[in-house]
Amino acid sequence: MSLITNLTSIDGIIEALAIKFKFDAGAGKLAVAAAFKAQLENPNAEAPAAKPKRAPAAFELYAKTIRAETKAGMPEGTKSAEVTAHLRTLWKALDDEAKAPFVAESASLRAASKPAPVASTKKIKDPNAPKRPPNAFMLFSNEHRAEVRAQHPDEKMPAIAKILGEMWKALSDEDRAPLTERATELSAAYTEAKAAYEASKPAPALPVELEAAAAAPSKKTKAPKDPNAPKRPMSGFMLFSAARRPDVRASQPEGTKMTVIAKLLGAEWKELDEAARAPFEAEALAAKEVYQRAKATYALGYRDGTIMTAEELLEAQGPPDE
Repeated sequence: MSLITNLTSIDGIIEALAIKFKFDAGAGKLAVAAAFKAQLENPNAEAPAAKPKRAPAAFELYAKTIRAETKAGMPEGTKSAEVTAHLRTLWKALDDEAKAPFVAESASLRAASKPAPVASTKKIKDPNAPKRPPNAFMLFSNEHRAEVRAQHPDEKMPAIAKILGEMWKALSDEDRAPLTERATELSAAYTEAKAAYEASKPAPALPVELEAAAAAPSKKTKAPKDPNAPKRPMSGFMLFSAARRPDVRASQPEGTKMTVIAKLLGAEWKELDEAARAPFEAEALAAKEVYQRAKATYALGYRDGTIMTAEELLEAQGPPDE
């Protein structure tokens, strides 16, 4: 009988791959896809080492020593949970002297399983060093955050940041230009100030414990984004905004800022009932499903824009177990 029980979504595909090859599906879709690719390339490779188990508590050690004897003295058919409850009662009745050996053994096991502390090599920041400047989006957020918080007093900061992000995405290049120009000016000033700061300060003597870290190879720079990587799809609201933006702009006085247009679009979206939102939400859901398959295909090594179907993704694992 096949292990594959759900071919209607990428989650079902990942779950099937995880079950067949004993991967951890909870580690994330891309991680499972990458592990699956590695399994195909090297079928004889050993699985990564399991995470060490936690040290048992004192009660667990005590229960382990007398569980079999206790269970034998109880009526046949007694459930494990009932045995454990009885053992807890016996444990609570013990005095500190009787508990001491189990407590000591538990503490010893915990100490042995605890990883050795690593000395911190984090560099202490100089309060006199130039502060890194904000980018264009941060300037936009600083300008409109108070206004958005006033409009949404019950929302927490992550939700406020998401609203600001949607407003920023809705801006045209023309409306972004002043903020981008300002951010460029701040960045140039920061670069100049940082160069002067670095030239003026004496080279600090490294502490002994940091000498090895200084001699070690520097960390790799962050890899640039692949232009062929799948692009995140638009939400229902963003699709609605793209469709309505030309009409809303035409209805407003010339020179109206995009932030105002975005607020009007947001107000219209909130007034729509479920039936009116349905086409945009359906289109967004379909785009999300395609995006998920594109991510899984990309993670398997395809970089040419290929998007596998659900069946094609499953075919890569070979014939299912019977």
